[in-house]
Amino acid sequence: MQWIEDLSDPRLDVFRKLRAAATRPAGEFFVAEGRNVVERLLASDFEVVSLLCSVACEDWLAEQPLAAETELLRVNNQQIRELVGFDFHRGVLACARRRPRDAAQRLPTLASRQIMLALCEVTDAENVGSIVRTATALGVTDILLSKGCADPFSRRALRVSMGTVLQQKFWNSPDMAASLSTLRDTQACRIVATTLGQDAVELAAFPRNDQPVVLLLGNEGQGLAAGIESLATDRVTIPMHQDTDSLNVGVAAGIVLYQLSR
Repeated sequence: MQWIEDLSDPRLDVFRKLRAAATRPAGEFFVAEGRNVVERLLASDFEVVSLLCSVACEDWLAEQPLAAETELLRVNNQQIRELVGFDFHRGVLACARRRPRDAAQRLPTLASRQIMLALCEVTDAENVGSIVRTATALGVTDILLSKGCADPFSRRALRVSMGTVLQQKFWNSPDMAASLSTLRDTQACRIVATTLGQDAVELAAFPRNDQPVVLLLGNEGQGLAAGIESLATDRVTIPMHQDTDSLNVGVAAGIVLYQLSR
């Protein structure tokens, strides 16, 4: 393990000013923070390029399964806070290499009764992390992302997901309408939208069958774009009381996924 005295060391660049880091995919690396998430990262098949820890994490780090080529860097507590740009107290950061994007922009072949998520312009990284954590717990393995979604491998999304982002297969859609049309028309997927529209059925009455389902989740403020919602084969609604007309997208995702996965 190498003690870093000078914070201008270029090996620290990927960890610099993390609070200001973009939530959209950028570059070939991503950063994980905290022992729980870093443990999941080390147990995954992602290539971990370097680990940066404070003194308090040295003993913990010695117990982890580290690849020989992973670079180990150490700074003191004050240095790590200065480096990342906020009062960091999680002890360890990891830099890992992203998987290459699928140049063919393929879509998965969904199995009978499989549930896939389609995140349409979900722009808050913490919402993306929360959705991924819930989806993973309820058996979802494939998530389709529109161009405007927050990066699931951003620091905040990874942290809120408790590292479950590392277990998912993400499919990037340059044209969400085209992707949904393909899934509907070639794989007989049911495209399910949550809505307050008059034609929506109550979630508990949704007639589940053996067809795969793609659940649409829309932007936090505007919901689903009209063109995307128009592609839905089914519309469901969550009954609400006391003049409540909407839920946080992460909460709504959990309710709908639980019902669909029963």
